[in-house]
Amino acid sequence: MLVQRSSGATIPGGAEDDHMPIGILPVSLTSADAEGSVNCLAVHGRMRCSLSELAAAHESHDLINWIQEQPLYGPTVGTHGEVPAAPPGAASEASNYMAAADLHVVAQPDMQAIGDAAAFRASASLCRVTVNHRSADGLLLRSAPLEVLNNLTGLQFKSKVISAFELGGGFQHYLMSLDGQSFGSRVPLFTHTSFRDGCVVEIEDIGDRPKASGHT
Repeated sequence: MLVQRSSGATIPGGAEDDHMPIGILPVSLTSADAEGSVNCLAVHGRMRCSLSELAAAHESHDLINWIQEQPLYGPTVGTHGEVPAAPPGAASEASNYMAAADLHVVAQPDMQAIGDAAAFRASASLCRVTVNHRSADGLLLRSAPLEVLNNLTGLQFKSKVISAFELGGGFQHYLMSLDGQSFGSRVPLFTHTSFRDGCVVEIEDIGDRPKASGHT
């Protein structure tokens, strides 16, 4: 769970009592030669590092160690290892939860995957691209600029383009490519060797043409 609070949010005085597994919070700068605030990573209610230091924390395994200090789900553990008393009615709620858990099982990622994902998001860059919408016979129907993070997958990008152009139909009705090469459906955009700021992406009505599985 990654929670981001607005830059106008205030940091609670008892941060350790405000259990937030992973979040991004603004911290005011107090040095004489700096003003404003900087976004910092909070893990289990404690400020750990600024976002600019997140990649280094991931490389040094500090990020994983912070995450492993407490469970990501379940009751908050206090600074001395104590677990808060359950509120009235918690017993019945717990039994209902366990009954529901038997019917609904969700696979959670491991700690390393959570750490990798946080560092991955922090390193994303915004690219400004031009998208051309063409008919099945190559006629240019519309062209528009679009801003997109380079760590979106091909399918996420295609969904963004379809939504931005208000196109009818679904993924299967269009082919999307860059320099004649389609994007991988489930891999980041930056894995496409031609994807960069200022590139021109083509999305075409598919017509009677086949679409390769696993590609846009």
